[in-house]
Parts: sequence; structure tokens; C-alpha cells
Amino acid sequence: MRCHCVLCSVVLLVVQVWGSLSAYGQTAPLPLGSISTPVLQQQGCPSSFSTSTCYNATITCQGTAPITVIFGYALPQQPTPFGTIVFFGGGGGESPFSQPAVEQSYANDYLAAGYEIVEAAWASDWEQTSALGQPYTANIMTAACRPATFLNFVRFGTNPQLYQSGGMCALNRTSATRWQLPRAARFVAPGCCTCSLVEWLD
Repeated sequence: MRCHCVLCSVVLLVVQVWGSLSAYGQTAPLPLGSISTPVLQQQGCPSSFSTSTCYNATITCQGTAPITVIFGYALPQQPTPFGTIVFFGGGGGESPFSQPAVEQSYANDYLAAGYEIVEAAWASDWEQTSALGQPYTANIMTAACRPATFLNFVRFGTNPQLYQSGGMCALNRTSATRWQLPRAARFVAPGCCTCSLVEWLD
């Protein structure tokens, strides 16, 4: 049986798991980074995507090297989506799905059910905060600014197609979500209603 995420109906800045703000004792959000104007990828999407049109943009956060995010999105047939679901892959996140052959079907199910889907992948390991070629630095809290900045762009950015209506969630199949998404919560203003699904249940 599949466990589907229940979408929240209030405005979101970024995703977090329930209770993560109180767990960290957060009193003020950390600053988000910046994202460049997305550029259409002429070669289309990587094979791990279920969407056919992709864009890339550069995200820059304090204390990190710039990183490229590749993303695509698809709209449901109905004119007003029930919400937006953002897919992140596990590990270094270089694919929007940890198991594309399986999870792409989940994305298609959500699309058929009336939800917009956004698929995101990093050009390199999102956890590595240093520039490539430099000594490896893995600072999860600092790196979490990257997915937080992207999620903020999806919700409040200049492309109205990325978010139109309803709630918003970010989903991931592996335990990497326990690192990427809860720490992204440190960049959200307290009091926001959020939801995420750490594990898909079949």
C-alpha cells in the first residue's frame, strides 16, 4: 500500500518535517541564498527525469561554492492543481529519484491525480560545500541552504508555472531526506505548516 503525502493548505517557504523547528529550538530563520535566472536545457532532461523539458540555474549560499540545480516540471490536465510536489533524490541528489524505474511511476500517479510535479537534481553532490578540486567539506547545515533556496524559488519565484495553487511538499524515497529536508527547515520562518514523506511505503 502506498502512503501518499497529505498536502498542507497554507503558504510554505520551504519544506520541513513536522516538529523539526521545535526540535532544533529555532527562533529565527537562517538566510536563504540566491538563484540565477533559469536557462532552458537545449538537450532536454537527463534520463532519470520523467519530465521532458528541463532548466538549469546556479544557487549560491553563504559559506558554499555555487552549485547548479537542474529541474523540470509537469502540470496536470485540470486547470487548477491541488498542489505542488517536489522530488529530490537521495545521497548526493544528482537524480530526482533514488530508483527512477520505480519512483517515476509515483510522480506520474500524482500528476494523474491532479498535482503538479517538480523534479530537481544537483549537478554535483549537494552536501559538498567546498568548490570542486578543493579539500572535501561536508557541512549539512550549511549545505541545506541549497534545497531551501530552491524550494523558496519554486513557491515564490518568478515562474508562475512552478507553483499555482494548493499545498506544497518535497518528497524523497531514502533516508537522505532526514538530512536534506529537516535541515532545510532551519531556513524557514517559524510557524509555517509543512509536511514531507521520508519513506515511500509499498
